[in-house]
Amino acid sequence: MLILVINLDREKKRLQHMREEFSAHGLAFQRVAAVDAARLSDETIAAHRKGSPNFYELGVGEVACFLSHRKCWEIAAESAENHTLVCEDDLFLGENAGEVLASGDWMPADGGIVKVEASRFKTLVGKVPVAEIAGHGVFALHRDYAGAGAYIISRDCARELLALTETFCDPADQFLFNRTVPGWHGRPIYQLMPAVAIQEVFLKPASGQALGSALQGERRTKRRTGFDKLRREAARPFEQLGGVISGVVTGLFSDRRWVRVPFR
Repeated sequence: MLILVINLDREKKRLQHMREEFSAHGLAFQRVAAVDAARLSDETIAAHRKGSPNFYELGVGEVACFLSHRKCWEIAAESAENHTLVCEDDLFLGENAGEVLASGDWMPADGGIVKVEASRFKTLVGKVPVAEIAGHGVFALHRDYAGAGAYIISRDCARELLALTETFCDPADQFLFNRTVPGWHGRPIYQLMPAVAIQEVFLKPASGQALGSALQGERRTKRRTGFDKLRREAARPFEQLGGVISGVVTGLFSDRRWVRVPFR
């Protein structure tokens, strides 16, 4: 399996971190120079950021992030390998990542996307795995699960993603993993459980983070304020109760279950 790591030219510390992580598991990767938001022209941004956003208007950092993932899809689309792992450069790998990521032979036959990272949020997955590898199951992913830190795509899937994203208006992770977004790619998506990768922001408290995230600050400025924020806070307890009830009903009467994806 081809492994690609997105890394800004100036982020030498992150690159060294990734070298140590992958080397510890006997894996090699190809560095992909990330698109630098500081060097994006207004013309380039305008050429790609088009349409009505479903969340918020993408900042320049989000545009650069999406274009960086597209660079990986371009490489994957032309690769001799059937499957490509796309990674951001703030990952930590699990105990048997080497065995899981050495080959994509276990990938589902329909050539969808398999998310191999975990975050702190719950999501909806199938109860029965469609494939297994080294003690990990591959489960159908039925709800959005934000984050594009580590996922595997097939060569054919990469070609489809490229064709659909000459222009875009939402973050890369929402396009990949949120089937409710208009214009979603429609490819089957899966979740590896336990996950074999996790971004630092989900693994460590803020005080213990050494790598950080350039997009966290940009996204923070887009959070709701004023009356809209108060309205959302007031509704939160009712949403949480509804989520609990929905989770119980779903678990009892469907082929799906709500889980917080574990990292191991």
